[in-house]
Amino acid sequence: MYETKQLNVAVVSMVDGKFAVGEKLDTLAYINASLSYSAQISNVNFCSLIISDKLYEYRGSTFKTTEEIADKILNIEPIGKKIKVDIPKEIFKRCKKSLLFLVGDFLDNIDLSLLVQKYEVKAIIIRDISEENPTQIQMLQL
Repeated sequence: MYETKQLNVAVVSMVDGKFAVGEKLDTLAYINASLSYSAQISNVNFCSLIISDKLYEYRGSTFKTTEEIADKILNIEPIGKKIKVDIPKEIFKRCKKSLLFLVGDFLDNIDLSLLVQKYEVKAIIIRDISEENPTQIQMLQL
């Protein structure tokens, strides 16, 4: 017989000041909750990291955990925040070999070459329509 291994799913949400634009935080909370809920239904190990100016970590596969993750994301005040954490280093420390979802706007350069060696990486890009096509008034406000 073949040995079956337990699947691990990790979601890393990267939140900085650019998430104040539009409804990016709501979208991030929705994506994170959907992935967490899917992991619960599939009975797999789940880990969520929220990387902002600090690092927040959630483990477990309960509906309460899903609510805590969504609440934490929705209550983050992104204005003025910068990601000060070495993303690959923190992921290596906290997540076993797993299916890794990186969720963010990816407007900054992030080297993912180390992560690809250990994890199966899926990137989910969150953008707001006003970022893609800014109007003249928005340009003045910047």
